Amino acid sequence: MDADPRLVALLQADWQAQAGSAGSTLLDTELLTRLDTQFSTDRFGAVLHAWQHSPLRPRILHYVALLPPDTNAADLGHLNHVLGAAAFDTLDAGLHRVVLTDQQVLLTLCVGAPLQMLGELRLRADHILAASDRSHWDRWWLKALARCCRPGTQLHFPDAQGLTPDAMREVGLDWASAADLPKLPAQRLAVYVPRWSNTRQQAQPAALPVGRCAVVGAGLAGAAMARALAERGWQVDVYDQHTEPAQGASGLPAGLVAPLVSADDGARSQLLRRGTRLMLAQAEQRLARGRDWDLTGVLEHRRDRAQNMEATRWHPHAAWIKPASMVQAWLAHPSIRFVPASAVHALQRDGSDWQLMDAHAHELGRAEVVVLANAHGCKAVLQAKATQLQVDAAVVRALERLQQLHGSVSLGSHGDQSLPKVPVNGRGSFIPWVHGPDGPRWIAGATYESDASRTADAAQQHQANFDKLVQLLPQCKDALAQAFAQGPLGHWHNTRCATWDRLPLVGPVEPGSAPTVWMIAGLGSRGLGLAALCAELLVAQMGAEPWPLEASLARQLHSQRLKS
Repeated sequence: MDADPRLVALLQADWQAQAGSAGSTLLDTELLTRLDTQFSTDRFGAVLHAWQHSPLRPRILHYVALLPPDTNAADLGHLNHVLGAAAFDTLDAGLHRVVLTDQQVLLTLCVGAPLQMLGELRLRADHILAASDRSHWDRWWLKALARCCRPGTQLHFPDAQGLTPDAMREVGLDWASAADLPKLPAQRLAVYVPRWSNTRQQAQPAALPVGRCAVVGAGLAGAAMARALAERGWQVDVYDQHTEPAQGASGLPAGLVAPLVSADDGARSQLLRRGTRLMLAQAEQRLARGRDWDLTGVLEHRRDRAQNMEATRWHPHAAWIKPASMVQAWLAHPSIRFVPASAVHALQRDGSDWQLMDAHAHELGRAEVVVLANAHGCKAVLQAKATQLQVDAAVVRALERLQQLHGSVSLGSHGDQSLPKVPVNGRGSFIPWVHGPDGPRWIAGATYESDASRTADAAQQHQANFDKLVQLLPQCKDALAQAFAQGPLGHWHNTRCATWDRLPLVGPVEPGSAPTVWMIAGLGSRGLGLAALCAELLVAQMGAEPWPLEASLARQLHSQRLKS
C-alpha cells in the first residue's frame, strides 16, 4: 500500500521530535500512541507502511481506533488483507488487540458507541485523529477526548467548524499557532494544555522506567509476561523451582484454546474470546503447526439450561496447543534469562532493588521490579516472615481465597477410526490426534479434585475421564471403551491455581501509586486462553501503555478487586 506522503511527513516529524537527536536512528525505549476516533483501514495501512519503512521510529507504536458495531464482512476482509492475516471474521462489542511486526505495532480496535468506548479506554495518547463526522462534535465528546490526553497531546481536526474557542478552552484545548501547524492544509491542529490538575490522569500510575525485572514462575503466565517485557526493552530473569520451564500445570501434554459460550456472555466469555485470538496469533507466529499446535477448530457440547437440551456449537477459530512448546518459544529471547532450580521463598529490599531469597536466606538474584507468576506459590512468598513487603489488604484477602484444583488427563495410542475426528469440549474434553514422542496419540480429561492424593490413583482417574467422555460423547461410547481398554494408557497429573470467581488476579501487590511488585495468578484451567491477554494487560499497567481491555472488564481482574 502506498502511504499518503503528507501523513508520512507528519509521522516522520513526530518521531524526529521524540528522538531529540538528529543522529538517532531508532528510539530504543520510546513508544508512540495514536488514537483514531473514526477508523479507516487505508489510513491505518498507510501508518503501518510508514512505520515499517521509516529509519526513525519509536520502539512501540500503539494504534487505538474506534470502530462502529455494524462493520461488515467486506470491511473486515479489507482489514485482514492490510494486516496480512485472517485476524477477524467477526467483531463483537469491546476492545480487540492485534500484535503485528513481532510485538512492535499493536492495533487495538474499540467496537461500539464512540462516547462509551472513549470512556472505557485507559491510555495517554500522543496524537488524536478526530472524527470527520461532526455529529460527534459536542462538549461531551470533547471532554471524552480530553480524558485520553496528556499535557502536550496533539489533536488533529478536519476543520474548525463548530468548535468554538470557549468549548475548546473548557476541556483544556488550544488551537496551535500557524508556526506549529504541519503541512496538512485540510486539517486544524489543537494541543492539550490544561489549566488545572487532571485527577483521572493523576490516579494512573506513571510508567516504570525500563530496567531489570524478575519473573517468578516459568509456566504460561510467567513466560508470556517475560516475553511481553523483553519486547519492550526490559532485561528479564525468570526463576523457577524446577530445572526446566513448564513443569507445573503448564506441562500439560496438550490443551484446547477456544472461546467459552455462556448465556449471560459474562466476563470469562468475553476474556476468552479476546485471549483466544491473541494466543492463536502467537501460536501461528512461533510454533510448528502439526507438531506443537494445530488450528483444528473445536466442537463444543453444552447443556442449554433454558431450553433443557444439549446444544452444540462449532468454533472454527480454536486449536489444540502444547503449552510447554509455547512457554519455550516465549522464553527464546536474547533479553530473557531462565534461572533453573531456583525456588524463591521471600523478597527483601536492598536500596532500589528487590532481593529474591531462597529457603536458606541466600540471594538468588535481584531486580528493580518483580512479577509473581508462580500460581499458588505466590501466596507462600508474600506471606513469608522474611518477606519485607507491604501487601495491599485486598491482595491479602484474595490470597486467602485462592484454590488448588488437582487434576489429570488420560493419554492413549491413536487407533480406532470411529473416534471423533476433531477436538470436542464441554464437560471434559477429547483431543483425537496430537503428535507425541512415540507417534500420534489422543488425550482425554481432565478431572477436578480437591484432594491431591486422588490424582495419584491412575486407574481411578482413567475411569473418571472415561465417564466424563461417555456423557460428552454418548454416541462414541463403544469406541471410547475400546480405546481405554486397549492400553497402555498414559497418566499425567498436576495442580491448577484458581480464584473464587474463576477470574485471574492481575495487577500490583503493593498499595499506592508506585508499585514495583506485581502478580498474575489464578488462571485455572484456562491458561492457554488467558496468559497472553493477562500479560498484555499487566505490561500495559506497568508501562502506562493503552490497555487491551475495557476498563470495566479489566477491573474484574484487578489484583486488588476485593477492596472493602
